[in-house]
Amino acid sequence: MNYVRWYDKDPYLSPVMNLLEKLPVEIQDSIAQDLLQLIMSYQDISNDNKIEYLNQNTLPSYRRWYDINPNLHSSIELLKNTDPQIKKEICESVVEFLFQILLQENLLND
Repeated sequence: MNYVRWYDKDPYLSPVMNLLEKLPVEIQDSIAQDLLQLIMSYQDISNDNKIEYLNQNTLPSYRRWYDINPNLHSSIELLKNTDPQIKKEICESVVEFLFQILLQENLLND
């Protein structure tokens, strides 16, 4: 398999990212906010340090689909550098979030 994006080789993250990419912007933003909180709860670095990291790593231009939304960009950047086992757990939680949101928005049949 030929990997193009950094997350394509991750068996847990790749399907989540592919699904997120296809969602409406409002749902992406909702997931991004939950994702940020989830990542910060798993990691033991202070929130101030994470916020400082994100502020220093903002993009002057948008190259990737998730860079357009600042919340989504921040959450993906934090997730990118997360321990693989924690990343797996976070992805499982995101799938649960997505399922609940899609049901609420009537985008899935019961």
